[in-house]
Amino acid sequence: MTTLQVKDMGNYIFNRSNNLDFGMSNGGLTVFLTVLGLSGTLSANTKKEKELILWLMEHDIEVRGLGNGGFDVEDIPWDVINFEIEKSS
Repeated sequence: MTTLQVKDMGNYIFNRSNNLDFGMSNGGLTVFLTVLGLSGTLSANTKKEKELILWLMEHDIEVRGLGNGGFDVEDIPWDVINFEIEKSS
């Protein structure tokens, strides 16, 4: 198991398996997730797409508190069985 190296920002989007992390300020994460949420709610058609947008929005600092936003990419609720089909649509 790799350890995430905490730097000067508390909000991260990371992938522990590959030891990758992207830190953002509180405002940066809010803008990033807001843009994803707004565009996603307009383009999400299937139940799975809508659930993914909701999951992302639940990881914003407005929900979790300052410095507590972000997530591990591996925690996103991907559907392993239909991943290739969902990715291509």
